[in-house]
Amino acid sequence: MKTNVFVYPYKSKGDHFLIEHSIKSVRKHFKNAFIVTIGDKSGFEDINIPFKDSYQERGANVTAKCLQAASMWDEFIYMNDDFFINDRFDFDVTHGSLDDLAIKERASANWNRGVENTKFWLKYNDHTYRSYECHQPVRFNSELLKETMAQLDWKNNEHFIKSIYFNVNVPIRFKPIDNTKLIKFDKKRAGSLLTMFGCLSVGGDFLTVSGADYIRKLI
Repeated sequence: MKTNVFVYPYKSKGDHFLIEHSIKSVRKHFKNAFIVTIGDKSGFEDINIPFKDSYQERGANVTAKCLQAASMWDEFIYMNDDFFINDRFDFDVTHGSLDDLAIKERASANWNRGVENTKFWLKYNDHTYRSYECHQPVRFNSELLKETMAQLDWKNNEHFIKSIYFNVNVPIRFKPIDNTKLIKFDKKRAGSLLTMFGCLSVGGDFLTVSGADYIRKLI
């Protein structure tokens, strides 16, 4: 059985609740998983690779950690600490939006700056600019990732590594997915996302007593 390397670029916020249960969801449904954190240690991974954030932009620090993973494995699955998955999620296809990258009125200035920079670079270099920012895991080929990110100044500009990578390296197998992130706890919608797509991502306001209990019961 092929081992899947799951990589979390991880910066602790002082509480490991999310990543603990994210990792447990991976282990429950993917017995061949090898769990790596790059950055802070959670205590639930197979190995931790210490890595200090060196850049002002959050996206640049995430990319640096992904490129560290790319220097160690031929391919890996990119995860966030607030991703919860089950065996319905298919890593043999790439999931993304049917829509192009676009500014969001309610998004943070940081998010919208990432949209602007990513879209500008893709358009300038004659690539499509479909959004792959649906808060879902993806599989990266390490050589392609290194080749792709070497083409731009990612260290000094906010950007979206997933959308850059997949618009440059257009996936052969693609399936549309809803944005799987729920900012507030909604049991019905959470269950629907996990049933339809096998993936759920949560925001801080999701973690009410009921929301945290819901996540515990996923495992």
